[in-house]
Amino acid sequence: MGLRNHDLDLEKIEPNGSTLVNERTHLDGLTRALEDAFTAIRSVGPDRIDLVTVTKDRICIQPADLDDGERIARALGCDLPLDHRMLVPAHTLWTGTRHGLEIQVRSALRRPIGEEA
Repeated sequence: MGLRNHDLDLEKIEPNGSTLVNERTHLDGLTRALEDAFTAIRSVGPDRIDLVTVTKDRICIQPADLDDGERIARALGCDLPLDHRMLVPAHTLWTGTRHGLEIQVRSALRRPIGEEA
């Protein structure tokens, strides 16, 4: 399922089969996380994203270009970096919260303040 031209149908049939609702308060955790993932991806541009993993309380995003990761992370409100220097390839994982969900965005390894280029 591609993200381009895709709209997530959030309507839910109530147990009695008669009432349709379209309110976030009636959505289960996974459906709410999927909706937020689609919104986040659309806001930064689906062509900039390579991989998305969604759980009930977390959205993990890997950009198509890791050098673009920090810009994407900051656009989504992620401002807490965690550098993974011993992994191959080394990278920085930016985290934050959005609508009560943890958001993680992978990026190229950043240069900490004070480290020369």
